[in-house]
Amino acid sequence: MATGSAQDADASLHDTQDGGDALKDQNADEYFGATAVDSSHLIQLLRVLLVGCDAGEEHGATPVPGSEAMSQVAAGETLWDLSVSRPAASVLMQNHLLKVSEALMDQHLHKLLDVEADDISARVVELLVGILANVCTHDNLSSQVAKRADLASMLLRVLWVSYPPCISELCRLLTTALQMQVWLGARTEYSHIS
Repeated sequence: MATGSAQDADASLHDTQDGGDALKDQNADEYFGATAVDSSHLIQLLRVLLVGCDAGEEHGATPVPGSEAMSQVAAGETLWDLSVSRPAASVLMQNHLLKVSEALMDQHLHKLLDVEADDISARVVELLVGILANVCTHDNLSSQVAKRADLASMLLRVLWVSYPPCISELCRLLTTALQMQVWLGARTEYSHIS
């Protein structure tokens, strides 16, 4: 995908913001709770991950309260943690996570495989694969990931990255995907047993 794809993904995210208040100061338990994270905060983090800096600063919007300009890696780490929650993962999927992942994966894999490898690109690929692995743990979302042929192709390219954490997360993603398929198949096969 070209840079235009990243711009399209950014435009999609910008259009989906609902104008709600971002996450307020809360303790860690509330922060990672299923209902404590406002969808606008998740969208903001997704935009930061996409553009590589605090997206609010770039577009003249108000940054997330209580935060400095957030880096792409910090946004990815937060999304990785939050994507374990089914409600957060659902919000991310509704707000173009797969499109953002494809755009970023293409950009950073190109750097890692074709140009000069850098630590940031390797970490971003690791984070993206980790987020997708978390999303795949939710049976209602894993099928949406599986339907993206371009994304599957990019994930296979991760096998040639010489950064062990990327390979580790790819193995976790593939294991999760296989387990979900087995579980879904078993659930269907044994649905007559109550």
